Amino acid sequence: MKIQSKKLLALALCLSVVLSACTANPGSDSKETPAPTPISSVDTTGSDPQTFVITLLEGQTTAMVNGTETQLSAAPFLQNGSFYYPLADVVQLIGGGFSQEGDTATIQLFGTTVTYTAGNPDVTVNGTSYRNDHRLLRFAQTSDEETGAVSPLLMDGTLFVPHDLCPGGCPNFGLNVTQEAPEAHMLILGGYADELGTEAIKLYDLFDQLPDETKARFQSQGIAGTVLNYSIETYACEGTEVYVMRCPDGQEDVEGMDGKVAAIRLSSGTADRTPRGLTVGDSAYRAWLLYGMCAFSNSFYYQVEDGFVSSIVFCTRYWGSGV
Repeated sequence: MKIQSKKLLALALCLSVVLSACTANPGSDSKETPAPTPISSVDTTGSDPQTFVITLLEGQTTAMVNGTETQLSAAPFLQNGSFYYPLADVVQLIGGGFSQEGDTATIQLFGTTVTYTAGNPDVTVNGTSYRNDHRLLRFAQTSDEETGAVSPLLMDGTLFVPHDLCPGGCPNFGLNVTQEAPEAHMLILGGYADELGTEAIKLYDLFDQLPDETKARFQSQGIAGTVLNYSIETYACEGTEVYVMRCPDGQEDVEGMDGKVAAIRLSSGTADRTPRGLTVGDSAYRAWLLYGMCAFSNSFYYQVEDGFVSSIVFCTRYWGSGV
């Protein structure tokens, strides 16, 4: 995430809220925990696993799945520098297949079959065994925690899988893509294939070739500036601004960017959302749950005022870092 002074302050605010949530006593709520509901919008039969994001917190049975709160039957926990989560809950939340016999569980996600066994550091993916002997111990709380191979744990019939049981070289089946936030005792699983834009418009799209119903929403606001030999034309609609690079007649399209979206800015009044479900007006806490320390820091950032997201910006090296 691009951090300016205001953004750094906002991040600190987010973190303090998350930490207080993580240390809450999960047993203090006497309400009966509802059964988890599969998120039917995820097609786990396809070959692209980059179609979901799950946020998990240590000691919390509330999880965030594709921007929607849902419930786990068992809370994740930390042990020996690893973050453990209930495998069946996570797989079923995104509509995958799950079966368990004794201490061995088999899942089907995105055309891939994966087998885990309690106490066994080997993971079988489509019939091939993989092992991760080089743990990063991102969640380590002391310097003397175990560094050897890590294994799933069977507790009261529930198989818990450690986040760092992600052997290199095996196919991507979604759960082996992780983003850790150790300072908040939080783990984000999965990701999206293209997160650089809203659900309707992405960076580098050819604006004039977008669907008519999308383009019809926007009106040209004129030229916002120039970069290289391009003019930056602004299109706006109810809190959403799209910046398009235009190569004037007689000029060479030196970067191959003529007509392409160079930046997108969401501000007050917009209904547009990011692929993870963030929109202007959401709380800073929700933004942190969805993104943590955002991995694509040179292309995406959000700003926070008074604890709420005031703007969201997707930018390229050409335009957008200051919009």
